[in-house]
Amino acid sequence: MASHDEIQIIDVVQLAALVTTRPALLGATKLILIDGPAGSGKSTLAKLLAQELGAEVIHMDDLYHGWEDALTASTFTRIGSQILEPLISGTSVSYQKFDWIKYQFSEWVEVNPAILIIEGVGAASKEIRNYSSMTIWIEVEPNLGMQRVLQRDGNQISSQMATWQLEE
Repeated sequence: MASHDEIQIIDVVQLAALVTTRPALLGATKLILIDGPAGSGKSTLAKLLAQELGAEVIHMDDLYHGWEDALTASTFTRIGSQILEPLISGTSVSYQKFDWIKYQFSEWVEVNPAILIIEGVGAASKEIRNYSSMTIWIEVEPNLGMQRVLQRDGNQISSQMATWQLEE
């Protein structure tokens, strides 16, 4: 199991350098998990870190089966069968992405990463983190997180977000 030292790093270059020192625990793939409440900056950090490392990013938002089924066992079973198990066995990953407009799973996405970042609420769940080379938790004050999400996604999701914040 990976060491889970508590480290505070702001510089993405330093963080990327630290990632390179960690062992791969998911077959030959280094798995980086970025978790925290909505609006905390997980996607932004994942994008910057992926650019620095040449990593692939999978967003938890693409793996949830809608609002109601987001953090349930079925989500983590799907992550296991579509992402973790193939990487453990050394095969490429093909996962089905959730379409929030059609409100159903649609396209299949293939990745074969040396470094994989999974970011989003629930990314550091116990079902996933044992395979993690590094787990990053980001904090945000709840009102600021809500403000950021509504600016990004629109006020039409404010009631879902209020419920979501309770689930996080």
